[in-house]
Amino acid sequence: MIKPTLLLTIAMAAFSVMQCGNHTPPEYRRLFALPVQQQALEFKKYPLDQQLDIYVHAIEDVEPPATQFGTFLAANGKKVIPLLLNKLKEEKSDRRRFYLIAVFYQMHTEHCSLKDEREVVETISAVIREMKDSTYRGLCEVYLKAIREQPGAGPPC
Repeated sequence: MIKPTLLLTIAMAAFSVMQCGNHTPPEYRRLFALPVQQQALEFKKYPLDQQLDIYVHAIEDVEPPATQFGTFLAANGKKVIPLLLNKLKEEKSDRRRFYLIAVFYQMHTEHCSLKDEREVVETISAVIREMKDSTYRGLCEVYLKAIREQPGAGPPC
């Protein structure tokens, strides 16, 4: 059974025209132009730090944001958490913070439980407190509440 968030992501990608910014590397543009199932396969071939970079480009340089790359990134589970945490701590844009927290939420709801991952919960909480944009802050609070209160999709990360 396809999960609703993945289905929405696939639908958005399938029914939208992606326009990449001029500073998007050509290899990423080629990746963004592939069908979603092929994107998932190709994405896995990149090292984790480059996967995170691809995701940032996908949410910044593609309209609408190509959020399926967040789903692909979340599938890495525990091994991507340190990179995501570092990126989240460094990030100043509330929009990008929201999209990074969304990856943690997807990881929790689709792959492994983050409920007991103290550093993840504390970092997300601290970042939310710093957010100025009330819309993004509210959405992130919903994600954090789900991580804190819901058991998660699988065993602990």
